[in-house]
Amino acid sequence: MILNMKKLLSLLIIMAVSLAASAQLRVFMTGDSHVSSKYYPRAVEELLRQADPDIVFGWSAKVGASFWSFAKNDFALLRPAIEFDPDILIVHLGTNDSYAAKFNPDTFTTNVNNFYNKVEQELPGCQIIFVTPFVNRRKERGKWEDNLNADLCSEALVKFAEDHPDCHVVDNNYYHGFDFIDEKLIRNDYVHLTVDGYKTLGEQVGLGVLALPGLITPGSRR
Repeated sequence: MILNMKKLLSLLIIMAVSLAASAQLRVFMTGDSHVSSKYYPRAVEELLRQADPDIVFGWSAKVGASFWSFAKNDFALLRPAIEFDPDILIVHLGTNDSYAAKFNPDTFTTNVNNFYNKVEQELPGCQIIFVTPFVNRRKERGKWEDNLNADLCSEALVKFAEDHPDCHVVDNNYYHGFDFIDEKLIRNDYVHLTVDGYKTLGEQVGLGVLALPGLITPGSRR
């Protein structure tokens, strides 16, 4: 009887180790034209794999996307993420939301909330990481001006995450908001980045994700 119990215990331990090894962390990144650059998500993936080589990483993007367009399209833009079924969803949106002459933070927060509700409905238990938009420029009266609506988007995302335990923020705007303009890593449209700019953005965001406590660990698996 004792021998059988020992065999059973050994079998249970082996099964537990096997299950832990196969519980690969699934991370998906979605967003707008920044994500579609491919250099940006690849740089994020590379850093995350350095921390956990078994991570399963995927991404999709839609040029011109915003929180509003993701929320209104009845899951169409979220479909790739839903099919991937991630443990962690990295969301880089806000640039197109902020690129407006009249920006309303309350309306923006409503759109973020609608987006969140769709994710919660389709991907229960998924952790969401919002990446705040860096500062772009808009042409006003023939002159390029810093579009500080990006700051308002960032503040709204930070506040939203504070009120939702399954949401987190990599506040790239706070730490690197003007980097791309100051270091000439932004294209002539003052919205999209150069190849080196997107690689730099990916490194910044990847490090920011890794700095969030308790996410890129076995404990984050559902």
